[in-house]
Amino acid sequence: LKCLGIDKWDYFLYCAKRYYIQFVIIVILNLNSKRKYINSVICIYKGMMASILICFATINYGAGGLILFIISIFPHYILYIPMFVFGIYFAMNLNKYIRNGKYVKWIIKGCVIESVLILGTAFCEAYINLSIIINIFT
Repeated sequence: LKCLGIDKWDYFLYCAKRYYIQFVIIVILNLNSKRKYINSVICIYKGMMASILICFATINYGAGGLILFIISIFPHYILYIPMFVFGIYFAMNLNKYIRNGKYVKWIIKGCVIESVLILGTAFCEAYINLSIIINIFT
């Protein structure tokens, strides 16, 4: 399970923890009345970071930088994007379900779905993407 001194299990736990923290922060930020603005800022931030990484890779490596960027986000972004979108959807609707009194079943269902997406994304990043990147650069 070690690749170039990187323990995949530890990296998996690190990724899962990072994604869980991101989800909890999104839920906490959505508990106030300005949640639409906060979610817009979060999405703009994520888009800007992706744009900066693409620009950096392209400037340094030319057209190959774009391929390098695509390889660096494959395959875990196939699950990351639905995980992120569902996390925001869940957080935005949390107040509505709590007010209606139908929240326990919905919160458990939403947390299970988000957990599956988080663990799937972390698995893809730690075990599949890391192996692809190591094989390309070694």
